[in-house]
Amino acid sequence: MHPSQSLSFPSTVTTNRIGVMGCCVMDLPFTEHCAVSNEIGAAYVETFAFKLNPEVISAAEAKAALAENNQTLLLMIADNLDLDNPEAYLAKLREHCAYWKECGIANFVTLRGGRSDDRQAFLDLLKRAGDVVREFDLQPLSQNHVGGMIESPEELAECAQANVGLHFDTQQFYNAGHDPIAAWNKIGTDVVHIHLADRFEDKQPAPFGDGVIGIDRLLKRIHATGYRGAITLEPEVGGKDRSAQVYIQGAFDYCQTVLTPFDACGTQSIGHSVYHKDDAHKIETDWGALHWLSNDDIIDDSQQTVGFVTIKPGQANPAHQHPTDHEVIIIQAGTCRHFCGEHEVRLNKGDVLHLVPGQPHYAINDGDVNCEMIVLYPTGRRSFEKAPQLQAV
Repeated sequence: MHPSQSLSFPSTVTTNRIGVMGCCVMDLPFTEHCAVSNEIGAAYVETFAFKLNPEVISAAEAKAALAENNQTLLLMIADNLDLDNPEAYLAKLREHCAYWKECGIANFVTLRGGRSDDRQAFLDLLKRAGDVVREFDLQPLSQNHVGGMIESPEELAECAQANVGLHFDTQQFYNAGHDPIAAWNKIGTDVVHIHLADRFEDKQPAPFGDGVIGIDRLLKRIHATGYRGAITLEPEVGGKDRSAQVYIQGAFDYCQTVLTPFDACGTQSIGHSVYHKDDAHKIETDWGALHWLSNDDIIDDSQQTVGFVTIKPGQANPAHQHPTDHEVIIIQAGTCRHFCGEHEVRLNKGDVLHLVPGQPHYAINDGDVNCEMIVLYPTGRRSFEKAPQLQAV
């Protein structure tokens, strides 16, 4: 089960898991932010500590704005971690968390910080800050952001060492030079929360679907890997006032159009899934690549393993066997010589090979183009062992 499926969300978020981030309406006060979110049909709002704190608006006023507009305050982004003054930072964070609880915050506090050479100090303070957040029965997260301590998927995954959840920001991965779908394939099974936005190739904000990120394909991939948490919109286009509302509405409608056919509007809904094979988890090798489409790492209790295998011209995959599993291989393109025990078979496009459990085998691509094949096993966790090479390549 994806971790998002075990989270407890307010009923408003359970039935409509799309919300609006404060950076979309940066020049509007929190009360107006809640009104805009309500008018476009979203269920919750998120914002920054500098926008929602006791010096800006009282907790009672913030709570009233949420109630009047049928909104939930799902997440707050805290002030940046201060590595130079950690004790003062933690004291201020504790004050803010107490205030946000008065406002009615439901689930998350995101902790992040500016780039520093002292990564261990960052992780140590991140852990301490996470402990403060948990004092208020809230879940601490950490988010990737350009210019921050977390820019790559690997750096975000590292935050699990500090016992905080992973907050995945689509456009910030793109701006830092990482393909968001590839990033999701690396760490998506551990992501707790998502910020979603599109960008043009030059990294300027784009309306959803007009940019190069591939929001529709990313949403399908996110759903296919079991994520049923909240999806926060960050379409940073248009004005920083009410003029941005048309872009937020467009982003909301776009996401609803993509997700509704999968019965994905409720956080606990499983439904079916659709995604492009090129967006599947890909393992590159010297001889080719494997794209895994289904197994127990991707879908809970999948009871099947399905993948695409590519063997480059002149290359061979390592000899191996599956001690307990049948395998079916379907050639989609190209050709290969396939060695099965003491026998060799020629496989061309459209050919189907059935291998029994324990049969050593491997393939050599002796053609001029990639040999593309589908492999299928009747188990979500295929058995695999290396085997001696059956014949010299």
